[in-house]
Amino acid sequence: MYSPVLELFHPLIRKWFAEKVGLPTDIQVQAWPRVAKGEHVLITAPTGSGKTLTAFLWALQKLITGEWLGGRVRVLYVSPLKALNNDVRRNLLKPLRELREYFEEAGERFPPVRVLTRSGDTPQNERRQMLRRPPEILITTPESLNLLLGSKNSRAILSGVETVILDEIHAILDSKRGTHLITAVDRLVPLAGEFQRIALSATVRPRETVAEFVGGFEAVQAGEDYRYLKRPVVILKSAVKKHYNLTVEAIERDNGGEEETEPDAVWQALAAALTRVIRENTATLVFCNSRRTVEKLTRYINDLAGESLVYSHHGSLARELRLAVEEKLKAGELKGIVATNSLELGIDIGELDAVILVQTPPSMTAAIQRIGRAGHGVGQVSRGILYPVHGRDFVEAAVASLNLSEEGIEPIAPIEAPLDVLAQVLLSMTAVETWNVDELYAFLRTSYPYRGLSRKSYDLLLEMLAGRYADTRLRELNPRVIWDKLDNTVKARDRVERLVYQGGGTIPDRGCYDLRLMDTRAKIGELDEEFVWERSLGETFMLGTQVWRIMRVTHNDVEVVPGDRTINIIPFWRAEEQNRDFFYSEKIGLFLEEADKDLETEALAYQLAGHGWSAYAAERLYEFLKRQKEATGQPLPHRHHILLEHFSDPLNSADSKQVIIHALWGGKVNRPFAMALAAAWERRFGYPLEMYVGNNSILLMLPHSFAPGELFSLVSPQNLENLLRAKLESSGFFGAKFRENAGRALLLPKAGFKKRMPLWLNRLRAKKLMSAVAPCADFPIMLETWRTCLKDEFDLEAVKQLLEEIKDGRISISEAITHQPSPFASDVIWRQTNKYMYEDDTPLSDKQSGLSRELLKELVYSPHLRPEIPEALVRELDGKLKRTAPGYAPADGEELLLWIKERLFIPADEAASLFAAMERDHRSDGHNLTLEEIKSNLGGKAAWLHLPGTEQPGLCALEILPRIAAGLGIGFSGLTLLPLLPQAAGQLSQGLKRAAALFEQEAAREPEESGSDTALLVSQWLSYYGPVSREFVSRSLGLPAEVCAEVFATLLEEEYIVADVLTRGAVEEEVCDRENLERLFMMSRRARRPEFRPLPATALPLFLAYCQGVVEKGSTLEDLQGRLEQLFGFISQAQLWEEAILPARMEPYYTAWLDSLLQTSDLIWFGRGNKRIGFCFREDLELFPPGEDYQGEEEEARARALFPDPRGKYDFFALGRHTGLSSDVLTARLWEHVWRGSITNDSFAALRRGILTKFAPLQAEGKGGFGRRAGFSRWSASRPLHGSWYALPENEERDPVEREELVKERIRQLLSRYGVLFRELVQQELPGMQWRRIFSALRLMEFSGEIYAGHFFEQITGLQFASREAYLFLQKGLNEDSIYWLNAADPASPCGLKLPGMDEDLPARLPANFVVFHGTRLKVTAKRNGKELLIKAEPDDPALPSYFAFCKVLLTREFNPLKRIVVESVNVLPALESPYKKALQSVGFTADYKSLKLMRQY
Repeated sequence: MYSPVLELFHPLIRKWFAEKVGLPTDIQVQAWPRVAKGEHVLITAPTGSGKTLTAFLWALQKLITGEWLGGRVRVLYVSPLKALNNDVRRNLLKPLRELREYFEEAGERFPPVRVLTRSGDTPQNERRQMLRRPPEILITTPESLNLLLGSKNSRAILSGVETVILDEIHAILDSKRGTHLITAVDRLVPLAGEFQRIALSATVRPRETVAEFVGGFEAVQAGEDYRYLKRPVVILKSAVKKHYNLTVEAIERDNGGEEETEPDAVWQALAAALTRVIRENTATLVFCNSRRTVEKLTRYINDLAGESLVYSHHGSLARELRLAVEEKLKAGELKGIVATNSLELGIDIGELDAVILVQTPPSMTAAIQRIGRAGHGVGQVSRGILYPVHGRDFVEAAVASLNLSEEGIEPIAPIEAPLDVLAQVLLSMTAVETWNVDELYAFLRTSYPYRGLSRKSYDLLLEMLAGRYADTRLRELNPRVIWDKLDNTVKARDRVERLVYQGGGTIPDRGCYDLRLMDTRAKIGELDEEFVWERSLGETFMLGTQVWRIMRVTHNDVEVVPGDRTINIIPFWRAEEQNRDFFYSEKIGLFLEEADKDLETEALAYQLAGHGWSAYAAERLYEFLKRQKEATGQPLPHRHHILLEHFSDPLNSADSKQVIIHALWGGKVNRPFAMALAAAWERRFGYPLEMYVGNNSILLMLPHSFAPGELFSLVSPQNLENLLRAKLESSGFFGAKFRENAGRALLLPKAGFKKRMPLWLNRLRAKKLMSAVAPCADFPIMLETWRTCLKDEFDLEAVKQLLEEIKDGRISISEAITHQPSPFASDVIWRQTNKYMYEDDTPLSDKQSGLSRELLKELVYSPHLRPEIPEALVRELDGKLKRTAPGYAPADGEELLLWIKERLFIPADEAASLFAAMERDHRSDGHNLTLEEIKSNLGGKAAWLHLPGTEQPGLCALEILPRIAAGLGIGFSGLTLLPLLPQAAGQLSQGLKRAAALFEQEAAREPEESGSDTALLVSQWLSYYGPVSREFVSRSLGLPAEVCAEVFATLLEEEYIVADVLTRGAVEEEVCDRENLERLFMMSRRARRPEFRPLPATALPLFLAYCQGVVEKGSTLEDLQGRLEQLFGFISQAQLWEEAILPARMEPYYTAWLDSLLQTSDLIWFGRGNKRIGFCFREDLELFPPGEDYQGEEEEARARALFPDPRGKYDFFALGRHTGLSSDVLTARLWEHVWRGSITNDSFAALRRGILTKFAPLQAEGKGGFGRRAGFSRWSASRPLHGSWYALPENEERDPVEREELVKERIRQLLSRYGVLFRELVQQELPGMQWRRIFSALRLMEFSGEIYAGHFFEQITGLQFASREAYLFLQKGLNEDSIYWLNAADPASPCGLKLPGMDEDLPARLPANFVVFHGTRLKVTAKRNGKELLIKAEPDDPALPSYFAFCKVLLTREFNPLKRIVVESVNVLPALESPYKKALQSVGFTADYKSLKLMRQY
C-alpha cells in the first residue's frame, strides 16, 4: 500500500520510508502536511506511534535537499532527560546513514547533517568543537539550552534555528522547569527570528492549554504600548486508542492472615515473586516509588537469585552507570532493571516482556506512563503487573486499575508568572546584552507563563536584583544588575554570567555528596547528606549491586572501596513528601464510598475481577476495609464522610491525646486546611496546635474534651485565606519553599564550581535572608513563596468547596475511640514520629537568635558594657566603607557611578579622597584610563550637588536626585548642580531633563511607595560611616536641627543607629550605624589579641620551607603525595625533580614511589617549555595551561597524528609502525610535542632515560624497521622509550564563567604551595598563575572571607594575601633552629626574587646552585655544584657538618647521583688555602692538588 502524504517528500526519502519503515502512522499522516506548511503543532499520541520521526522527518527533508543550508544549528530538540537525548541521537543517526546510502546509490548529493547532544555531561573539548563547527541538529535539555543562551560565546550557534522540537512536554509543563524551558524557547526569537514549534506528548490534558503554552505570543508595538497576538498552534491527536491491561497480584502471607508482620519478610516474599517473573522473561522493568525501595528490592532479588539478575536505576546513580545498565538490558546481558521514575519517560531500553509496579504509582499519569513502557508498538496492548504492599496501597491500586485510561489522567496547568524563575531569566538575559527596561518587560510577556506579569512585580524584581528594596539598600542582597533609570537600561554586573552558570536551573539542591571510588575518583552516584551524617568511616552499605566501604569523607565526596561484608544498610534519600492533588484523592474517596456500600455484597469483587485483580488480591483489599470498619465501628472514611479517630495511646500525656481526622482529600487540600485550623485554634484558645499532615489524614494533639462541630466551625470558606496568612509564613513548609525560591533566584549562590553546598548551611542562609526581608511586604521572593504555596502547592478552591459541603451536611462527620491505631491510621502515626528527627526550614523567630549575637547586641545597646573604639580602627573601617583603602577604589567609570548611587551623596572632601584613591590604585594596576576621562564619561550621569544649608557640595548621581529631593523635602527645581568638568555642562543639562522626568514619575506614585522618608535616606547615608557627630550629619546634609532630632529619634527607636560617646578621645555624643558599630567591636576584639607583627623579609625562606615540607622532611609514600600535591603546576627543569626538589623534601626519597603514584593514581607529568615539566592530576591539567607561544591547532593536529587513535595509549614500537618514522625522527618528534604540552608518557622512566641521554634521538641497533621483534634488544636498556605514550587533552576554550572559577582554583593551588602570595613570589609560575592574571580574583576571594589581605612580611611592597592556615601558622612564629637546604631553582627558594631585605649573597636561580639556611640566616651557598662555596659561619661552628649534609644527598640520591663534589674556592680563596679546609675534611672531603673533593662511596 502507498500513502499520499509521502508525496510531500523527496522521492528517495519516500523510497527509504517505504522500504525501511513501511506505512505512516495516523499521527504522521495528520502532522506532515501541517508541518510542511510551517505551522506550529502539538502532537499527542501513544508511545510507539512514531512521534519523534514525525517531528524530525520534514526537517531532514529541508536539510537533505539544501533548502536549509548546513553549517548552522537548524533543528533544536529539547527533552527533559539527558538519557532520552542520547536515544534520540542514536535513532536519528541510523536513518541518516541509510538515507545517505540511498542518495549515493542514486548519484545524488547528500549534504553533511551532523547530530550532536549538549548537556552537563558533554566534555569541554566537544563543546568547543561545537562552537567552531555547529551541528545541523542539536539535541539538548532545558538547563543546557538556558546556559547556551546565557553565554556570550555560545548563543551565536543558535542564531539560525528553523525548528524547535519539545519532547515529553507533559513531563515538565506544570513545573517551574517548564517555565524555564519555554522562556528559553521564546528567547530564541530575538536571536534567530520566528521558527516553527513542534511539541510532542504521549498523555496530556487539557491539550488547548498546552498548545497555548507552547505557542506563546508575538508582541506588536502600537504607539508606546504593545499588543500581544497568540501564535496559533494546531492540536493533533492520534485516533489510535491505546489499550492497557493491568493485573493486580498480592504476596501470600504466612502469618496467619495478620496484616502486621516483619517488614523484611514482606519485601523478601515480594522479591521471591519478582525473581520468578524476571527469570521467566527476557527483559523485565520493575518500577518503585523511591530510591530506597529500588535499592532494597535489587539487593533482595540478587541475594535470592545468587547472581546479579537485576540492577538498580535511579537519579542518584552516576550517568555512566545508568547508561551501562540500559545498554546491558537492550543487549540481553541483564534480565531486568529495578527503577524509579528515571525510566518512566521514553528512554529506549529495547522490547520489554513485562512491566511490574511495586506499590501504586503516585498519580494516574505516572501509572499510565509506567505501564506504557511495555507494548511499545502501534496498536499493541501495554501490560503490567501491580503488587500492592500494604493495606492502603490496595485501595489506591483499586482506584488506579478502575481508572486506567487517558481520560482518567490528572489535568495539568502551567505555573503562573513565577518570580524566582524570572529573576534567573533576567540575570541570564542581561548578562549577555544590555536591555531597554520597557522593551524587556514587553518581551517577557510574550512567554505564556508571564503573559499576565504586572509592571509592579517586574519593577520590584529589578529593584531586588539591583540589591535594593523600595529605593533602600538591603545589605543582605548582593547587587546583580545595574539599572540605569536615566537611560532606562538594565545590564548584569560582572561575574553574573558565572553565577548563572554555577547556580542556574530550577531543581532544588539537596546538598548531596558525590560517591566516588577512592583509587580512580570515578563517580558512582550520590548520597543524601543526612545519610552520610549517620555513617562512620569503615561502615559498609549497598548501592547498585555492590557493597561499598566508606574510607574517607571530604567536603564534597564520600570515597569508598568495594566491601565484602554482609550488611543490611541501604541508603536513604530524604525529600519533600509529594502532596497528592484533589483530582486523584476524590477518586479514592468515591471508590471507598462505593466500597462501603458493597462490602457485604459481591458487587465489588465482580468489578475488581473484571479489571485484572486476582482473587487473593481482592481478598486482601476486602479484609483491610473490613478491619477498618470493625476497629472504628463506623462507616469507612470516604468522599462524603469524615471520621474523627480518638487514639488513646498509653504513652499520651494526661492533658492531650492524638486525634486523627480521616479526610482523604490529599495533601494539597489537607495541608492548607490544617494550617488554617491551627491558626484559628491558637486565636481561639491562646496556645499552638501540634499537628502532622498527610495525604489521607491530619493528626492533631488535642485536649481530651472538644466538640467535633466546634473543631470544623473554626475554619470557614470566608476566613480560610486570612487564617492561612496568619500561620503560613511561620511554618517550616513556607521556609522550605522560600529556600528553594531564593535558590532559584540566585540569592543563595552555590559555594563554587563543582562544590557542594551543605543543606543545613543553605537552610541557615535562607533563614537569615528571610528574617532580613520579612518586614518588606512586597519583597519579590516572599511574594513568590506566597504564590507558590497558595497556587501551586495548595488547592484552596477545593478546600472552600469541602468546607461548604461540611457546613450544609453533604459531608457527614462521625467519631470513634480506639486503643490502637485503626488500619487507616497506622501509617500516619508512624510518619509523625519522623517529623522531628531532622532540622527543618522553620523560620527563625526572635527567640532563636544565637548567644553570640545576643551578646553583641547587648554590647551595642548597653553603654556601661561598651568599650571605647580606638580612633585608628575607626579610620581603618572608614577607608573600607568609603573605598579609599588600598585596592578598594572603584576600577572604572561604571563602577564609580554605581558607587556614587550607593553612597547617595558624597561630600566634596570625601570625593577628593576617593578620586585620589582611584588614581593610586590605577597606577599600581597599570590602568591607562585617567580620572579626567572617567569624569568626562560621567558628565551626563553625575554632578556636584549643593544642598541648601551645607558648607560644601557633594558628588551625586542624577538618577537618584528625585529620591534625595523627596527624602530631604527639597523641591526638584530648587536643586543647585554643577558639572564634574566645565566641558560637561551640555551633558549635565540633558541628564537633568531625564532626572526631572523621573521625579515626576516618583511624585505620581502613592505616598507609601514614594520612598521619601527622610529617616530611611539618612540611615542609608550613615551606613558608609563609622561614629560621627550629630552636627556632622546636619552640616553635611543641610538638615535643620528639629528635622535632625526627629530623624535620629526614629532611627534610635528602630535600632538602626546607636548614640553615645563611642570613639576613644571623643568629647561629644556620636551616632553610628548599628551594623558598623558591631563590625568595629569585632575589629576591636581582634585588635586586642596579641598583635601580629609583620615578619622581616629574611623570614620568608624559612616560612616557605616550612610550608613545603622542606624543614620537616617526609619519610612515607603518603608524605610524598602531600608534598607533590603542593607542587602541582610548578614547572621546573626535568632533571631537578628527582635530583633536588623531591630529595630536599623526603628523607629518604625512592624513585619507585613516584613510579607507583603514576601507575596507581590519576597523577601525570606534562611538559611546559624546553625540558621543563610539572605534575598534576589528569583532571586538573586545565589549571596549568601552556603559554600563548606553545600551542596552536596545527601543532595539536601534528601531535595527534602520531597516534592511531588520539584517545589511546601506545608504546614506542606501535607509534613507529603507525607513523613509519625512523626511531631517531620519532624520538625527536615525541620530545618536541612533550615540551609543547601535547603528549606525555604514563611512566617516569621514559623521562629519566631522556635526561640521561640528553633527549638525543637514538638509532636502532639493527635494521628492519618497526616489526614486533625488529631493531631493538628487548633486554637492553637501549630501548629508546619506556612506558606508553598518549595525547593530553587539547587546550580548551572556556567561557568567562568557567575561566573565572579556574583562576580561583589556581589561586588555591598557589596558596597551598606558598601560603602567602605577592607579586614577586609568583613571577616564576606559569603565565596564567602570575600576578596580573590572578589579582582581581584574589580581591574577590578576600571580600568573600576565604583569604586574608595584609602585610605579612616587611619590606615587600604592594598587597599580600594569605590563606587562613598560613595566617595561623605565621602567628605561632617560626623555629629559628631549623637547618635545611635547597636548590636555587627550587619552588621554595628565595633566589632570583630580588626582594628588598633579602641576603645579598643569594646566588642566581640556576639548577647548579644550592643554598643552606639555619633558621632565617643564609649559611652556605654552593655554586656550580659546589665548585664555589660561600660559608657564612665561623670555621669552628659546631653546626658546620650539618650545613654540608646536603652533599651526601647529592652523591647518594637514587637518580643520577653526582660522582664527586669538587670545591675549588671557599669565600673567594682557593680551597686549599681556606681556613675552612679542616672543617671540610672533617666531613669527608679530601685534598687534591688544586681542590677539595668528596667522592661517592660505592
